[in-house]
Amino acid sequence: MSSARFAGRIRRGHILTIAIVAVGIAATPFALTPYPLALLTLALAYGLFAFGLDLTWGRAGVVSIGHAAFFGIGAYGVAIATDNDQHMLLGALAGIAISVLVALAIGRIGLGSKTLPSTMAILTLAATLLAQQVALSWRGTTGGSNGIFVASSGVVPDFYRTAAVVFVVVICVWFFVIRGQWGRRFRAVQSNEIRAAHLGIDPRQTKVISFCLSAAVAAIAGCWQRP
Repeated sequence: MSSARFAGRIRRGHILTIAIVAVGIAATPFALTPYPLALLTLALAYGLFAFGLDLTWGRAGVVSIGHAAFFGIGAYGVAIATDNDQHMLLGALAGIAISVLVALAIGRIGLGSKTLPSTMAILTLAATLLAQQVALSWRGTTGGSNGIFVASSGVVPDFYRTAAVVFVVVICVWFFVIRGQWGRRFRAVQSNEIRAAHLGIDPRQTKVISFCLSAAVAAIAGCWQRP
């Protein structure tokens, strides 16, 4: 990436906004009691999930009504790793990788040139129902309907860790994707697939990439909201 293109994506106002948000995150635990802080931590995780869903549905026009499956895969990845005395980062990476692979399989099937938008709706809903059934039936690993207990490191550490992850992921996706070439491709495909194809953009590939990226972000959100 050239320095000119790099400078074109970020402006002084963006840097100021990022700095203000960072200061606000650092100061929040000093202004809130533990219960509101815990609720805010939960809201940050769900907010990141919504941000991920917007990447594919809001920006590329890919319908996904079962995106919670990726959130759950990320959550159980961390929980299962922790329950088996493995580092949570290993579980997070596994959960993200599985989510992307599942999204890739669904996208390649449901985003063909002759498929309808309802195809993706049905496939993503089926994926969520299947993931739920696996979580309930695989009791020895997932804990069934009781889930898996993951000990908290404390309200304040949990907040800082979740806020840091959300902060970094949103900035990276915003800078490298939304304000970059792929962000423009997502918008072009959403606006008019035929015109986008005439401009040399592969609509199917673009949608599949947006769906996989969205699944990865949803899984990351799940990693910080373990079951």
